[in-house]
Amino acid sequence: MLELCPLGNEYHSKALDNLAQAVEARFLEHSTINDLAESIQHLCEAVFLYPEGHSECNFYLNNLAMVLGYCFNHQGNSDDLNKAISLHEEVLCLLPVGHKYCDFSLDNLGLILFTCFEQCGNVNDIIRSISLWCEALTLCLPGNPNHDTTLKNLASMLQTKYKKLDTSENLNEAIDLYWDSLQLRPHGHPCHHISLRNLSSGLCSHFMQTQKDEDIKEAI
Repeated sequence: MLELCPLGNEYHSKALDNLAQAVEARFLEHSTINDLAESIQHLCEAVFLYPEGHSECNFYLNNLAMVLGYCFNHQGNSDDLNKAISLHEEVLCLLPVGHKYCDFSLDNLGLILFTCFEQCGNVNDIIRSISLWCEALTLCLPGNPNHDTTLKNLASMLQTKYKKLDTSENLNEAIDLYWDSLQLRPHGHPCHHISLRNLSSGLCSHFMQTQKDEDIKEAI
């Protein structure tokens, strides 16, 4: 496809992105690091076709950030992680308030900051991550296809913060969100067991803190 859309063609950047995604898919199947390097190269070329701050560039910047995240997960190079964070921040800045992909961008930045927290242990990263997920949740109201995932991930991060910092209010918030998630996944839903497991985990943590029998009974 790239040969059919040479440099100067209006679809050249899209062809570069398609090729990058195909190579990325090959990496996910075979874990060959050279595939990630090739994917990054194609995405960088696509980004350079646009002037800095161009609104149409955010799609390619986001994909580039995602591939750099894969690089970090595969090789553990903190430079890749920092670049991914910077790119996700840039994408978010390019999206106007209320843009239909704003919640998606908030999610991505929140996730990569959570990864940074797990790597470096900087509390500010998880605090900022939670703030971003809270903002994303306000944009993903019930009925939005991303609402349940955002709800679950925010609850998980709040519980993680509780485990790291022993902040009981975060655990209470997490349990409330787990209950909300369970209501969205009633008996018969294919992910019902996941919501039950998450809620049980939160209630067990609460029991360890309070030693109240009702917590362990509900968890069981």
